[in-house]
Amino acid sequence: GRMGATEAFQLSDVCVQMVAEGALKAPTVDESLQGTRSMELTDPVVISGEETTKLDTVLLLVNTAMLSHVGLYSGGEDAPVGGSVKKSSGALLVKTRKRLLSALDRSNSVLKELCDFDVLLALDGMMSREDSEQLCLLVRKYARGQKKGTNLTPHLKLTLRSLLDN
Repeated sequence: GRMGATEAFQLSDVCVQMVAEGALKAPTVDESLQGTRSMELTDPVVISGEETTKLDTVLLLVNTAMLSHVGLYSGGEDAPVGGSVKKSSGALLVKTRKRLLSALDRSNSVLKELCDFDVLLALDGMMSREDSEQLCLLVRKYARGQKKGTNLTPHLKLTLRSLLDN
């Protein structure tokens, strides 16, 4: 699969307690203050030995561990390690086109291959809006486990074949 790095944050227990006790003032909507990280407090608090009524909002967050996962539209465990699209343009790789063309000849295996958001996004840019919506509905049904009776229409098969042969 693909590797990436990101960080997630959640409100700290102290923040939740402060909200419950009404220690934080409701933020004022002021366009000139956009990007301000501090919040006003109803009562002064001591931070680093100094009394203040302003609190840096970063102090209200805690870093949270994230677990990697394989989602419905991540290409699954069989997804190619290098991905399915060119990183620079988002276009389908030649090997992806060949894999999809080969899967088109097998019954429903093309739907399994299409359960990859990057592939769907690349195809969306090549298809008409109606065809893309129809394809996405089929992929969603397939990804949610409705495999029986979820088949590409002859029109979609022909459209995909003509797009992938180029």
